[in-house]
Amino acid sequence: MSSLLETLLTFVGTILVFALAAQSIQEMLKTIFAIRGRTMQAAIEGLVRESSVACGQTNADGDAILVQVTARLRALGQGGIRPNRIRLDAITAMQLQELIAKVEPATVPGLPTDHAKGVAMLAAIGKQAKQWYPLAIAPVDDRYRRRMRVLAFFTSAAVVIPFNLDATRVFTLAETRPDLRAQVVSIAARVDSAYRSSPSKAVGVVATQRDLNQIRGVFSEDLLGCITLDKLLQPRWWLGIFFSIVLVSMGAPFWDDLLESLFGLKKRALAAGAAPK
Repeated sequence: MSSLLETLLTFVGTILVFALAAQSIQEMLKTIFAIRGRTMQAAIEGLVRESSVACGQTNADGDAILVQVTARLRALGQGGIRPNRIRLDAITAMQLQELIAKVEPATVPGLPTDHAKGVAMLAAIGKQAKQWYPLAIAPVDDRYRRRMRVLAFFTSAAVVIPFNLDATRVFTLAETRPDLRAQVVSIAARVDSAYRSSPSKAVGVVATQRDLNQIRGVFSEDLLGCITLDKLLQPRWWLGIFFSIVLVSMGAPFWDDLLESLFGLKKRALAAGAAPK
């Protein structure tokens, strides 16, 4: 039982380190390209334009309102790294209505020249946007999840292939090498502790190059050696690599929770073994 637990801890700990590295890359790409922000921004743009048209204005008026709303969001700290993007992870219907209502009527050419009438029109557009908000925003989460699944697969491949991580070989080595198990479990315990102690789960800090290099040093040429032509011609190698990519793409939170459960089982097993007969 103890040997099996150590084997599982070694396997899960190894996958966790690589999942953290993949998640670090994902977070970096999400920040650079504002993936969720772009999805939300496209939905908001369509919603504001349609709300403007529904209130008797034109698409051009909707675009002018959008310019002001985007500028306000950027001033509120939602600016992305790229100048034409905003880092908009979430915005409620009420917040959008208020942002539209706060637009200066003079900046929207199609609004009535009378200031009070312009303010009233902006209030009507904001009210309409709030009413249609669920229709526009509901598909955003679904599209975002699909994009993130694809991104998770490719970022996982980016860390698995260069390190030649064959999951089947990892399990075999963990099963037959007690010295290897002890080293990897020690690394996994430290990584798990650091990951859980970070309030924001800052994976970019936790999944350092040191963790990957330590794992590589433990397995050495037994696993993480150079990718040779012979390996590339072996279907079994491709199967192991694909299996590793799928496992790593399941995400660091999944493997961290599983690792914590295994550590709990180990502690209970040790306590039971130490109890007086």
